[in-house]
Amino acid sequence: MNKDIVLIVDDEGDIRNSLLRNLRKWASGHGVLLETASSGMEALTFLCEHHENTAVIISDQKMPEKSGSEFLCETAALYPSIVTMILTGHADTSDISSFIKAGIYSFLEKPWEKEILISEVEKAYQFYSLRRRDSEQEKIIQSEMQLAFEFQNLFLKFDIPESAVFDFEIAQQHALELSFGGDYFDIITLGEEIFLILLGDVAGHGLRASFIVAVLKSIIHSEFIMERQGRERSFSAELLSWLNRRIGKVLEQMPDIFLAFSACIIDGKTGELVYSNAGLPPLMIVTESGVSELESKDLVLGVNPESIYNQQHYTLSGGDVLVLCTDGIYPMGKEIRYVDKNVFHELLNEKRGSSDLPGSILNTVISTEKKILREDDITIFSARFKN
Repeated sequence: MNKDIVLIVDDEGDIRNSLLRNLRKWASGHGVLLETASSGMEALTFLCEHHENTAVIISDQKMPEKSGSEFLCETAALYPSIVTMILTGHADTSDISSFIKAGIYSFLEKPWEKEILISEVEKAYQFYSLRRRDSEQEKIIQSEMQLAFEFQNLFLKFDIPESAVFDFEIAQQHALELSFGGDYFDIITLGEEIFLILLGDVAGHGLRASFIVAVLKSIIHSEFIMERQGRERSFSAELLSWLNRRIGKVLEQMPDIFLAFSACIIDGKTGELVYSNAGLPPLMIVTESGVSELESKDLVLGVNPESIYNQQHYTLSGGDVLVLCTDGIYPMGKEIRYVDKNVFHELLNEKRGSSDLPGSILNTVISTEKKILREDDITIFSARFKN
């Protein structure tokens, strides 16, 4: 039985037959089956097998053993997608209260007018159809989200490399409590104790952002890094310029999407650091004397294919901690997102000795700024130089 059902429940055969006659033409025109039950118990037995196809129930209120509202209250608990209507000769205050409790869509007074009956059943059926469509759409969205989660896990899986001179830590949280996000992160080993750290933030979040993030991983590894094997490694600005041209081709069809990105190359043997930034918060160096920033004003990727990107140099000392993060947590420009820059620096100083600095920072901010749980994707990365 694949057709939708309108179930009529009444202990009086004459009433059931009258409702069948009044609704037969309407049901035929909508491809709906009309079914009947003589009591709430009989109707519940019927619903055990046919609840998935039952769209609307029309039930009498005054029935022996179980009133219509009692039956419909049980139905609502078991099968909340079914739209329910009640027939009553006279509704007193207690009846109205029970109707509300049962979540009844509408009620009809006896004797009814045929046109009003058909109109009310039509509205109830349309409401059911709309709710079912929304439910099916929600299932599609959930399926797409699961696909995006699996897609990201497949493409973005990485292992933090082993290092004798660096302690690497990362903390991430996705916007809207999703299982996927629009932040990209990777650590690529370029040589002995030489690492390329990549951090990206796709504008917005959701399915399109997750797709762009997966594309980033693919093209950076398969095109740029492979081509650079064995060559000079101070190429952070070159990488951003190349990626700006390359990702621009992907973003041409998405004018509302752009990409903030940074690349940092660190050499554990010399402590040398090369850094380029396209629109992300600055790289922060946490030392015993405080926090310093390597500022950059270069344009985000995907806006102007001719943009030129610069790189900055810094020499790390033993005990220094470099910190990179997306703007989901760090204040950018004049807008203060969650904490201002001075407070954020104070947190970095306070947590400098923590074994998990990114996680400690994230948990501290979340504990006081609850909305950060839904506003934006967040990534915080740290590398402690042990030499």
